[in-house]
Amino acid sequence: MTRRHAAHRRRAAAAARDGHVLTGVIGVVLAAVVAAAVVGVVVLIGRDGATAPAPGTRVERPLAAATSLPTSASPMQSQVTPSPSTPATPRATSAATPQPTPKVRARPAALVRCRDTLRAADAAIAAGGIGVQHWQDHLGAQSNLAAGRWTLSRTAAVWTRTRLAGPADVDRFTAAYRSYRQVGDDCAAVARVSGTYHARAVDCAKAQRAADRTVEAIRAVLDDWAHHLRRMADFRDGDLAAVQAQDMWIHAWRAAPPALDNLAAARTALARAPGCRVGSSG
Repeated sequence: MTRRHAAHRRRAAAAARDGHVLTGVIGVVLAAVVAAAVVGVVVLIGRDGATAPAPGTRVERPLAAATSLPTSASPMQSQVTPSPSTPATPRATSAATPQPTPKVRARPAALVRCRDTLRAADAAIAAGGIGVQHWQDHLGAQSNLAAGRWTLSRTAAVWTRTRLAGPADVDRFTAAYRSYRQVGDDCAAVARVSGTYHARAVDCAKAQRAADRTVEAIRAVLDDWAHHLRRMADFRDGDLAAVQAQDMWIHAWRAAPPALDNLAAARTALARAPGCRVGSSG
């Protein structure tokens, strides 16, 4: 064997030894990497709450599961369990400062008296309305008879009914009218009311004037009714002849419309008049 061949063989043997050493080192490194991956899987499983596998058991879990969670996610994807929050400290509340009760001005006495006058007027108007209706029925029967719309028997039936109710009509209104006048015209003083209640005083004064006009219009109508009732009583008592009683009746029938027209106008004005509000309840 030549010297050149001997040198070549020595270099080949050295290379073989180096290859075996490198292969061993690579094997050791790969074994360490695999062991580290297995340990990481076991640690992650323990953190997730699962039971750790027994030593030596092969874990079939992708290595990618051991990577960290994404740093961000959309609201639909994230289900992050909120950490316990610190109890909120109650906000200090201060006791409400009591507000002073506003002083309510006393209602003027003149306004109260005017309201009472109006109530008496309303009572008189209501009491007189019944008698007014009976007198209108009595007159209307004559109008229907004269126009040929009613027979004498039908007309006489209405006359009898209203005549019998007439005395009570007059007495009812007379009592209510007397009470109204006893109260007096207590609305005259409201003209001096000023301040908060001035507007109400003005309304009450207008209402009182309209009510008083209506009461007086009713009184005029029922005076005609009372006069005719007395004439009928005189006829029944024999103090009037039939012809004389008939002439008086026709005269009263023809003279009645103006008083009734005045009452109708007064009622219309009263309906349009403002109300008299003294306090929160009227």
